[in-house]
Amino acid sequence: MWYVIQTGPGREFIAVEKILSEAALEDEKIFTMTSIRMIREGKNWVKRKIVAFPKYIFAETDDIEGLMMRLKNVKEMTKVLKEAGGERPAALTPKEEQLLKHLGGESHNIDVSEGYMTGDRLIISGGPMMGMSGDIRWINRRQHTVGVAVSLMGQEVVVKLGLEYVEKG
Repeated sequence: MWYVIQTGPGREFIAVEKILSEAALEDEKIFTMTSIRMIREGKNWVKRKIVAFPKYIFAETDDIEGLMMRLKNVKEMTKVLKEAGGERPAALTPKEEQLLKHLGGESHNIDVSEGYMTGDRLIISGGPMMGMSGDIRWINRRQHTVGVAVSLMGQEVVVKLGLEYVEKG
């Protein structure tokens, strides 16, 4: 099952490395979801890898209680998110887990999608966001990004993802 671990802002990769080296068992996966975005450098647009869920990393484990105990020895802010009421760790639902696997694949990296505008409607023509047009909350054509709504632990979270505009063929 997948669980969400909160960490400090800008510390996602450091937290993952520390947990992997100090607390995770061999069969546990600890990772951060990243996304590829188009960033303007001078006059050119280049692809860069950015953390998709700032301040959060993910754990795939069958023993979350054991991992929580081992996290106490990690010298980094790590807190497993819990269910409402605060007693039990909250696992992602199978639907939420499946969506993140669809978007990020085995590498947990969400690639840039391709799309084009028809009037004021965005059509996704390729990439991991294909078929998610109804989940798009905003479009920033200048920054080549879209806000995509995903459900995590029962709450809607808008994730900023990369979009490359192509001409309608």
